[in-house]
Amino acid sequence: MMSYPKKSLKRKTIIRLLRIAGHVNEYLKGNVKPVYQKKSEPDTNNEIKPKNQTGRSTWTAEEIEIVKNHFKNHIRQKQPPKKAECEELINKYPNLLKSKGWVRIKTYVYNAYRLKNKHIQVKF
Repeated sequence: MMSYPKKSLKRKTIIRLLRIAGHVNEYLKGNVKPVYQKKSEPDTNNEIKPKNQTGRSTWTAEEIEIVKNHFKNHIRQKQPPKKAECEELINKYPNLLKSKGWVRIKTYVYNAYRLKNKHIQVKF
C-alpha cells in the first residue's frame, strides 16, 4: 500500500491545479511528478527601483501651519478629515500642497492627535 505525504499547502496547491487540468488521478497514482520552476531573474533592461526609495518629502513650516490651522477642529475632536475636505484644502493652496496627496494630509492630521511627538503636537 502506497502512503502519501502529509497534506501540506504545496501538495494541496498541486492537487488543485492538477484537478483543474484533469490529471489529479495520475498524480495520486504516482505517474505524474510535478515540475517546479525556479524564480526567473529580473530583466536587466528594466530599471529596478531600490526598496529604500519612497516618495517621501519633508513638510515645510508653512505647509504644517496651513494644515494645522485648517484642521484644528478635527485635531481637537480626534477625528481624521474626509477625502473631500483634504482635496478642498489642496485646491485652496495648490502651489504649496501640490506634492502632498490627500492621504498624506489625512495621515498628518491623524498623527497630530495620535502621536505624542513634540514636533507634531498641536497646542491651542
